Amino acid sequence: RQAPAVFARARTVSGLADWLVYRMTGVLLMESAQGADSGTALVASGLPAAAFRAPLGLSEIDLPPSCEPGTVAWTLKSAAARQLGLREGVPVVPAGPDTQAGLAGMGVGEPGRAGVVAGWSAAAQLVTGRPVFDDTRSLWTGRHVIPKRWVLEGNAGEMGGAYEWLAGLIAGGARPDVFAKLDRDAAATPPGARGATAYLGPSFVNMLSVGLRTGGVLFPVPLAFEPPDRGSLARAALESFAFALRYNLDRLGLVAEGVADVTIGGGMVRTRTFREIAAATLRGPVAFGPADATLRGALTLAGAGTGDGLQLSRGLAARRGESRVLSPSPASAAEYGGLYDAWRARERRVLELEL
Repeated sequence: RQAPAVFARARTVSGLADWLVYRMTGVLLMESAQGADSGTALVASGLPAAAFRAPLGLSEIDLPPSCEPGTVAWTLKSAAARQLGLREGVPVVPAGPDTQAGLAGMGVGEPGRAGVVAGWSAAAQLVTGRPVFDDTRSLWTGRHVIPKRWVLEGNAGEMGGAYEWLAGLIAGGARPDVFAKLDRDAAATPPGARGATAYLGPSFVNMLSVGLRTGGVLFPVPLAFEPPDRGSLARAALESFAFALRYNLDRLGLVAEGVADVTIGGGMVRTRTFREIAAATLRGPVAFGPADATLRGALTLAGAGTGDGLQLSRGLAARRGESRVLSPSPASAAEYGGLYDAWRARERRVLELEL
């Protein structure tokens, strides 16, 4: 509709990641986990979803053959090698979607284990031994980057992006030193953030109704009573992030018959107060992986795929060993159970407001 002349010349459709592999190697393939996420590969098998072409208006468009993540697609051609400053012939390994690669970077590969990559956004994925579908279509089903594993996803939406916005608004920037100061301020604020409650983005993203919704920060008024300070606002945001993760993980457990354990990685784990709140909210113990979990997962898959590193199973075990487990006190878990219930009750009222 937007560019009919361009569309008339199109012969093949691919995802951006697959196109990048094509530019590097000259070989166009569909990495199966990426394809399942985009709807061009079958979730169960990873094979091209040829039957979907007609409903999508792609009857005359070819789908590339599929390949598995963590396998060598081809080698780097000379033109791409010069552009990237690498040598020709380097193996090119597709590493799957970012969240699934993040799970691999935290060693989350067995059915029943859940992983959260809490970066700019926060996707919570539960590993399953077979494709599990949500009858309400609120959750997303995809392929893991690990063979014969699938994922069920509940996406909490914008998280690190919302915290970056808040840091710029109340602390003058989004630099590492600013985040460290916010962490200290939030740690000095008691649970419950002195009555402040945040709805800055993270919640439960229903895949049937993705779009804008009402948000903000609630706090007691009149302000003369106890005006919210920077620590209250920061802690309220961090609590809301943890509450959104629990909401999504609880939904995953209901659909897929339970969550055995949870590992959280991504940039948000650099904030100590967030780790403590998340462990208490999720009724720990909770494992916390690296901030660069997605990069580590991609490296693990590349090493296994080229044969230059550990076998994938040993690589995943090594990555899991890099996580640090945090167990909350019973009192803290109980306190945050009540705060979570209150947050959910208020959220329902907030969502009733019109933009």
